[in-house]
Amino acid sequence: MSSVALDNMPGLLPGNAKASIVRMNGTDVVHHMALDEILYRIVESEAVTHGASADNAKFGKVIEAIKKNKIQAYFAIVEWENCSPKLAGGSIEFPTVLTERNGRDFRHYPAIYGEDTYVSPELSQEFRNRTKSAEYPNGIGLGSHFIYEKIRRSVSREQGYSPYGLVSRGRVGEYAGGNAAMTGIFKKLGATMGAPDDSAVLEFIGDAPIETGRSRVAIQLADFAAKPGKDSSLPNVFLANWQSEDGNQKIAASFTEAISTFLGEPIVRAQITSNGNLPKGDKLKDVVAALISTGRDEVSRRKWIPDTTQPLMRIHALNEPEIVSALKELGASPRALGPNAMLPLITDFSNVPNEAVGLQLSTARPLSLIRPRLAL
Repeated sequence: MSSVALDNMPGLLPGNAKASIVRMNGTDVVHHMALDEILYRIVESEAVTHGASADNAKFGKVIEAIKKNKIQAYFAIVEWENCSPKLAGGSIEFPTVLTERNGRDFRHYPAIYGEDTYVSPELSQEFRNRTKSAEYPNGIGLGSHFIYEKIRRSVSREQGYSPYGLVSRGRVGEYAGGNAAMTGIFKKLGATMGAPDDSAVLEFIGDAPIETGRSRVAIQLADFAAKPGKDSSLPNVFLANWQSEDGNQKIAASFTEAISTFLGEPIVRAQITSNGNLPKGDKLKDVVAALISTGRDEVSRRKWIPDTTQPLMRIHALNEPEIVSALKELGASPRALGPNAMLPLITDFSNVPNEAVGLQLSTARPLSLIRPRLAL
């Protein structure tokens, strides 16, 4: 792979090693031919790690999504003395929204959704061995270095690396409790990791109506914009909001257009967040059902899932046990990869120790909401 250009290769690490990132350019034919086979191996290896499988026959749809810039692929490149650059791993991700509580309300920030991340165990071990030094007696972990470098890029506003060309507030994703290597990295970064008793990644498969009708629920839709006063909405995200008549109870659901890299099929990812003050019983189920139904209708209007009657929606509920229970009662099923139940996590960059990534991370600004409207 000596023909692959290294992207802003940093200075030498211990042992004369180098490591950096190259972004896959889906519209470049030479780049495409060189990297798409390796990209599938990355996805396949990630699937095997979780005891699942990837669909090779549909992987072309993933490449098409990269060409259209709906998702982005990045590769870990390593090099050392007397060795040409080697592809040591990679990741697939896409821009999304991170919602956090702000008193009784919310703020919404640009963020990155990490879909798949994989590094070669063999090259990772060699990289660790070659980077052992007085400063790093155990060497440098390639997986950690790769993720840290992606974090550094995502706050740089560098084209193609930061969400919507904005400073990222954090990384959103899911994890399996049995993946010790990844959970170790997340803990070093101060990530908020959901536990089985208060969080879940759940799925609605198919477009059957969700039971409602016990009480009328009004949902407000809004688009996201990068700057106040700008009417240009971000293309792959929108927001659905509910609040009680007195304004004390609020629940927000953001929806992101995405694709399953394992299945090669379009999906919708949702994050549901409350302000901590929730309605009880059937009222909560009605609100959650209305948010999901409204999201489905808006997805259909935007034609995110064309030519299919069975859209797949994956919902993250982090530290929201009552909402998890309501979703399950409405028919949502746990998201699993192989035998592993997946759990949500958020790496909020405001919690990341500076020493972990080697610099002071820039502060992200909240996204603006535009064109608020009641769902019909």
